[in-house]
This record gives sequence, structure tokens and C-alpha cells, in this order.
Amino acid sequence: MADFELTIQFTQNDTKTINSEGFVVAIVKGPHSQPDPKPLWAVLVPFEKNVVTWQGIYGLYASPDPVEQETVISASSTQYPAEPGVVYPFANNVFGAPTGTTQPGDYAVENNTSEVLTFGLAQTVTANGKTYDASPVNALAFGNQMTGIFAPTETISVFLHKETVAGAIIIVTESAALTVDMAANPTQTIHYNGSEFVLGPLA
Repeated sequence: MADFELTIQFTQNDTKTINSEGFVVAIVKGPHSQPDPKPLWAVLVPFEKNVVTWQGIYGLYASPDPVEQETVISASSTQYPAEPGVVYPFANNVFGAPTGTTQPGDYAVENNTSEVLTFGLAQTVTANGKTYDASPVNALAFGNQMTGIFAPTETISVFLHKETVAGAIIIVTESAALTVDMAANPTQTIHYNGSEFVLGPLA
């Protein structure tokens, strides 16, 4: 059973227009007001009614892919699920048993390789029946003996984006992005009013 469920609604005309113009619904974790690069957590080709579900379970991932605009981040090695409040060492391109502690609720990884790699949280999400296993939530590149600390969030930002795939790094600049705090209410409905996403169902 899902811990969180977001329904996204469009009118018939908007559904037709958005699809004919090649846009997709893009979702990132966290508020869009932050200028840091984010991976697209999930994308979907919209129908009139769209359902996105996930559980509050997190893992860690590692990737050789750089944190650059429009680069698709592949979760090449994962620790899923991961335990919060501890530090996972990453050596020989795999996660090891925790060797230290961090703040309760945070997730951490120490890069013990000689390479600069990309790390971040991963979380499985299902959008319109398509499941993105251990999909990257955020992305931070760092080198040997450096530790990355990642705080989970159930705040999401939803917006329209053109011709993209899940995992692609993007700096969210769309003014029409809607930030939704799913932690405050784990089952919510939003809709597109012809120009932007707003809270609540279609009238």
C-alpha cells in the first residue's frame, strides 16, 4: 500500500494540447525555488487523470554520471532500502556496512574510491502504472574521503517540461511549477488550469 498518492487532473482539451505539443508532466523532490540541479524523479505522458504513488522508503545510489544539465543520472549501484542516521562507505563501487553515524533521519555516504562520483537519495515511484525503481531524488558529486549527507523530503514540485526522461538533471526554472507538501497530507489532488498547476481537483 502506498504511503503517498498524488492525483493530477487535466481537462480533455488541455490533455490533447499538452500531448500534441510534446510536453510531459515532470516531478522533482523538494521545492522548485531552490536553484540547485535536481534529477527528474518521475515523468509521465499525461492522461486526463494521472496517479503517482510512492512509499516513504529511501535508499542511496552511486553513479559515474556527472551532475550536468540534461544528463541522465543512472543509479549504477544502490543500497535500497538504506538506514537513516548512519554513514555508508562506498568502495570498489559498492556500498558497505555502515561505519559511522550522522543526524537522525539523514542519510550519508562516504566516497572511498579514487573517483569523483555522483551520490544521492533514491526512492521508488510509480506514475500511471510505470514504476521507476530506486529513482534518483537528488544528486551531489564528490571525491575521495568526502561524505555527502542527504535529508529526505516528501515535498514535490510538479511542472510541464518538454522532451525529457526520468533521471535527467535539470535546474527547475519553470515559474508554473507547483510545490506540494505531501508530508502534511499524504493523499492530494492537483489540476492544471490551462496555464499552471494548482491545488485541488477540477471543478
